Amino acid sequence: RAFLIAPTGLGKSIFSLDMLGAMSVGKSFLHWQGKRPAKTLYVDGEMAVGLAKVRIKGMVQRLGQMPSFKYFNTEDASNIIPDLNFEPIDTLEGQIFMDRFIDEHGPFDFIILDNLMSLISGSMIDEEPWRNVLPWIKSLTARKIGCLVIDHTGNDTSKLYGTTTKKWQFDTVMLLKENKGTGADIAFTAEFLKNRLRTPQNRDDYQEFSVQLIDDQWAGAEAPKRSKKLPPRETNAL
Repeated sequence: RAFLIAPTGLGKSIFSLDMLGAMSVGKSFLHWQGKRPAKTLYVDGEMAVGLAKVRIKGMVQRLGQMPSFKYFNTEDASNIIPDLNFEPIDTLEGQIFMDRFIDEHGPFDFIILDNLMSLISGSMIDEEPWRNVLPWIKSLTARKIGCLVIDHTGNDTSKLYGTTTKKWQFDTVMLLKENKGTGADIAFTAEFLKNRLRTPQNRDDYQEFSVQLIDDQWAGAEAPKRSKKLPPRETNAL
């Protein structure tokens, strides 16, 4: 179970969709090594269908092939399961809809939920909506389905928006921070705020790294080391 959080407009949906495309065909993406083709599902609660088609076309062009994956846009939900209406996933009706979709179109290895704010009915400041959806997300784990939840930062772009309890029962939390003045279409640094699954064998997967989308191609590099500025008392002590 993983969280990907970033400010609005940073490119997290394009990044996540391209990552899902690579997973679907078993290709590597940036410094993450592909293992095998995965059965994947992208649940989009935000983009209009027309824009989504443009984004998917761009993903296919960058990937170099058409991946086999399922894409579900809540704007078009009435055409997916005719006898069921899609409801927010913090409701029982919404979870029944999603389970039915998984049963009819799966099985899936990995699901991306983009994004949490557009897929639930309550305020993210309150804990109740998240408390209602968490058991369903944990049920995906029980079914051996990986899940990436995309969410926003607040006014403080270094922190998750709303209740901090959202990340307590997640294995990985990745924060995207904007890199300005690069001239790239998309540019950010990815930092792991939580990496429960890190081991000596996979530690490189969790290193902080910089990403740019330049001329419709992804480029990544290890983020430069930041020197920590010590407060005056510590400086005097040293």
